Amino acid sequence: MNDMQKAGRTRGITLLIIFLAIVVSGFVFSIFHIRGIAETGRKQLSSVLHGKSSVSEAPAAFESYYDALYSAQPWSLDVFSLTQRALCKHETRNFEVLRANNCALYLHGTEGEINVKDLETFADECELLYEAANENGGKFLYVQAPFKNVGQAPELADYSGDITEESESYLDDLIRAKGIPVLDLREFSECTEYYNTDHHWTVGSSFNASRIIGDEIEKTYGIDLKGHDYYGDMNNYDPVTYKDCFLGSIGIKVGPYFGGRDDFTFYDPKFETDLEFEHYIDNKLDFEHSGSFRDTFIDQAILEDSKFYNKFEANMYGAYVESIIHNHKAENDYKALLITHSYGRSMAEYMCLDYSELRYLDPQKGRYNDDLVEYIKEYKPDVVIYMFNDAINVGDGKWTE
Repeated sequence: MNDMQKAGRTRGITLLIIFLAIVVSGFVFSIFHIRGIAETGRKQLSSVLHGKSSVSEAPAAFESYYDALYSAQPWSLDVFSLTQRALCKHETRNFEVLRANNCALYLHGTEGEINVKDLETFADECELLYEAANENGGKFLYVQAPFKNVGQAPELADYSGDITEESESYLDDLIRAKGIPVLDLREFSECTEYYNTDHHWTVGSSFNASRIIGDEIEKTYGIDLKGHDYYGDMNNYDPVTYKDCFLGSIGIKVGPYFGGRDDFTFYDPKFETDLEFEHYIDNKLDFEHSGSFRDTFIDQAILEDSKFYNKFEANMYGAYVESIIHNHKAENDYKALLITHSYGRSMAEYMCLDYSELRYLDPQKGRYNDDLVEYIKEYKPDVVIYMFNDAINVGDGKWTE
């Protein structure tokens, strides 16, 4: 028997053991819940006998009950995750989640033709923000974020024909055609590291993105962000790592074994910081923190809680609507406005070091949905950074119904 045959036999035996373990576990689980199962069976039978449901409906109803009973158990996701990994699958959850060779997890993504009409609307809305910034003395930069998508894993091409990259490039071209400065972060490899189990980029990628955006603003507009080169140098930060603790928004769908868990690292300044951070919802103060970088921005309770999986929420204490940050150690008096999705949560905490004040708005539906043009007119920021690829409220009532 050669090595390949031995490996195949070993894998077969392993799968058989897992299968038998599942059968036995299911049997034991059923015994422990026999009363509930029997009562459900009695109700289904009674329903059929009294003509309230058909014979064909009873098995499906009973199966739904049993599935709900099983999935409610805290260990059920772990068992599911282990079996999917043992089967060496690249897809699960009816192709909703895909796993690359390096164990990175992806959502299936959007297929078909790009939505030209929507992209033209997004570009027009970007132009309104650009004009508002210019009219109020601000400099504007559109930024294309390197959003994680299944098209980045060539080995998964047979599972999904995702059009994310194509749509992003088309939107970039539309915005450039309007004469608006565009920075495409997809061109920078140091910004394209993502968590295996989550849809977000890593804190390291967002740190690098903040530095590159600052570089672009200085180059394009001749603005001197004093101290930017120092604050953008990762050598001036201490990495703080929590090992094997992060099960992100995709990983939570499939458990900890299908793609594993991620480490979580943030970068703590070696230099002195003095910051104030306020988070508002509907113009009302939600929470506030101040002091050093770590005290102001990093929710260490989340990082130290082994039962809290989504460690990305530790960035800025999960801020998701309107954030206002004052940097009392700033070397200039510039005000900046960052309009972006949750990718900005790990970026704003570093970008704010370049400015006296930074405001971060998340314009996704259900978050900050007031008129962004009016916000710019009232705030009058020196710099507006717009990193978003979806509909926003620019005074057309889009999110005000």
